[in-house]
Amino acid sequence: MPDRSDRVRKLIALAADQEGTPEGETAARLARRLIRDGALPGATPTTLTRRRISIIRSSPWRTRLAASVAQHCACRAGWRPGQAHVFFFGHASDIDVAEYLLVVLMRQICQARDDWVAAAPTRRTSNDFCHSAVTALEHKLADMRGEESITDQAGTAMVRSRVCQVEEWMARTGVKLGPTSPSPHAHSPDGYAVGHGISLREGVGEPDDGPPARIPR
Repeated sequence: MPDRSDRVRKLIALAADQEGTPEGETAARLARRLIRDGALPGATPTTLTRRRISIIRSSPWRTRLAASVAQHCACRAGWRPGQAHVFFFGHASDIDVAEYLLVVLMRQICQARDDWVAAAPTRRTSNDFCHSAVTALEHKLADMRGEESITDQAGTAMVRSRVCQVEEWMARTGVKLGPTSPSPHAHSPDGYAVGHGISLREGVGEPDDGPPARIPR
């Protein structure tokens, strides 16, 4: 039986590939479950660290998505304007899960955007489409955490404690995250519908080894 870190690495490889990947519908609840497992009393502690994560292109919707995923996975995210990567701060095992979830959701948004543009090549609002998809996902992730706070109060408390550990570690090491610059965009009903349609239900099994990862463009 593969250990937790091996399972997450396999999920990342599968999620980054275009064929036969686990969908966003499985990702977010799996992320929270793995994080709660890592926070359980008696669980092997993992290192608090910073990791550079590629988002492929400098893009405000991608950094918004990264920040939302980091929050969902008991991590924090920071970035410098104009760079095609972000930094995740947190427990190493939680960053593994956050990376998996980011790859899954980014790939789905990119695929939906490409299909949407291909259907009407004269469209010029793909940025609005992607931002609106992220907005819908932010709402869904927040709703999931709200539901969890009612149905699993003990697990929620453990995850909050884990977040406090991250923030205290960042303060001790002098890491300060600046305010996020605004990114003007209009609401896209199509984009919001795509984000809203990414189901976030549970249901992932043990994956087999996947092919080499191909990150969404």
